[in-house]
Amino acid sequence: MPPTGLCLSENGRAFVTCSHSLGEVLVLDPLTSEILEILPAGHGANAPVYSPVRNILYVANQYDDDISVINLESGEEITRIDVLR
Repeated sequence: MPPTGLCLSENGRAFVTCSHSLGEVLVLDPLTSEILEILPAGHGANAPVYSPVRNILYVANQYDDDISVINLESGEEITRIDVLR
């Protein structure tokens, strides 16, 4: 699957979404392309947005009609925010 979104954190991590049913965000080292971690998200994950103040990643889930809120300290999805299409 081709990437559907990319954002960078202040510590040099790259967060890459691919729109597929697994609903995952790949955390990459942009210098080596090594996958450091795989984070949970929803179906059709795309358009990640990093919040450095809260160390949170927001990911739009196109086919679930919601946004995943991911705590980057724990690597866990802490909630989902419903949105209208």
